[in-house]
Amino acid sequence: MTTNQLVDGTLYNFKGKGEFLFKDGNFKRVYLRSWISKNSEDMTEFLDLINPEFELSPEKVVLLNLEEDIFENSRKEVEFPLLSDYERSLLPEIDNKILGFKNMVVKPVMFKDSSFCNGIIISGPPGTGKTTFITTWLEELKSRGYIDEIQRINGKITPTGLYNFMGTCNPKKVQLLDDANVFSNNESLDILKAGLDTKGKNADNRSVTYGVASGIQGYTYTSFMIMITNDKLENPSEHLKAVLDRVHYIELELTPDDMFIFYSKIIEDEINSNNEVPAPMKNELIKFYRHEILNFHSFDLFNKTNINFSVRFIYKLIDLFTWHGASWKNYSKEYKKLKLTYDSLGGK
Repeated sequence: MTTNQLVDGTLYNFKGKGEFLFKDGNFKRVYLRSWISKNSEDMTEFLDLINPEFELSPEKVVLLNLEEDIFENSRKEVEFPLLSDYERSLLPEIDNKILGFKNMVVKPVMFKDSSFCNGIIISGPPGTGKTTFITTWLEELKSRGYIDEIQRINGKITPTGLYNFMGTCNPKKVQLLDDANVFSNNESLDILKAGLDTKGKNADNRSVTYGVASGIQGYTYTSFMIMITNDKLENPSEHLKAVLDRVHYIELELTPDDMFIFYSKIIEDEINSNNEVPAPMKNELIKFYRHEILNFHSFDLFNKTNINFSVRFIYKLIDLFTWHGASWKNYSKEYKKLKLTYDSLGGK
């Protein structure tokens, strides 16, 4: 395939390399289908080489190919825009998704005393802010007096540990199992099944017992349980089905791109409101964000390198830029790990 066979204004997908817009005889890199690189990318050398993985978009894409045009309306909103016009247009939809998710989480906790269920399982892909959102909303409920305590465990927990953890329950406490390994262990599932039995106002019947060498121990489970998982829990075992039957099972519909835009808006607000960061430094931050952070996100490198992309990550960058200028890249372990992985995947 040669450039003579390509259609002007059409989006092409090179698997492993990302999406490119063929415009005016050149390829331009597309990020989040909203921002297009200012500099042309020469992809012609790859056409014959990766032809089996070459996909033609079914429709032409009408996108402007200059960064200034992509950010035209954004500049009317803020002096230092991080979001493109397209990304900004998605914010209301993302906010609605988050509000709907919030209601699905907080309402059962608010009305837990009369609710049929005293537990929720929340699933969703990693990097979509499940834990951050839920802990924030639970703190809000705590400040409003709906609950007195939030108790959290994440990571590995044995059935005995789960039994003891749930045994510290009280009616004003929410217990949070954050990606704990409880769904593949039948003994743990039996404990959850007992504590989360759907008794409604007869919650005193939520009796949990556990046999030990000295005899049978037990308690009545009176707290509200929230379980967070990255798994979709497809093809559940009979034990897991019994637990799912007793709780509200919620799937977070936010995508990693939604969360990237959501966090970008928070970061944009911080950059524009922080008067301690001089304008030249803000411009450098934005340039770095658009030309490198977007690359890393486009290649899913934060997930692949186990580096958490968050507002904290950007706050750390602000400090590094402020103290060291561009030289910080030579010392930051996180940046070098991201950049090395990006280069190894064919980034440039």
